[in-house]
Amino acid sequence: MTKPLRGADIVARSLIRLGCRHVFTLSGNHIMSIFDAALETDLDLVHVRHEAAAVHMADAWGRLTGDAGIALVTGGPGHANAVGALFTALGAESPMVLLSGHAATWELGRGGFQEIRQAEMAAPVTKASWTAIPTARFPRVWPFTRPFNTAK
Repeated sequence: MTKPLRGADIVARSLIRLGCRHVFTLSGNHIMSIFDAALETDLDLVHVRHEAAAVHMADAWGRLTGDAGIALVTGGPGHANAVGALFTALGAESPMVLLSGHAATWELGRGGFQEIRQAEMAAPVTKASWTAIPTARFPRVWPFTRPFNTAK
């Protein structure tokens, strides 16, 4: 029997399909399911000690390879710690994508765990910033083509 496909599985598989092999990350509650899903793919999770370091490493990856560098951080304070480093990547026009976990979409505006307005916080220092749709509305393979195309 196959297990049901989770949003985290779709994220990990989509990154692989888009040619991503390395994700610069610091673990946290909101993204642990993506870590679990990555174990079943060829994603290399490069662990860092601060969220800004994950963004700087993704920025460097993008500058050196021309491929989008991927940073993955937890929501709330983890996202807030990463935002300052986005300014450097924006100024250098580096191809990079920051994926941040956050409270469940149905909890937004209701005081969810470590809830902050993350997309709005990142908007001034990025080319574009979005909040993901609820997992139940993901297609079978959620294409990250919009963020990846915007990053390049």
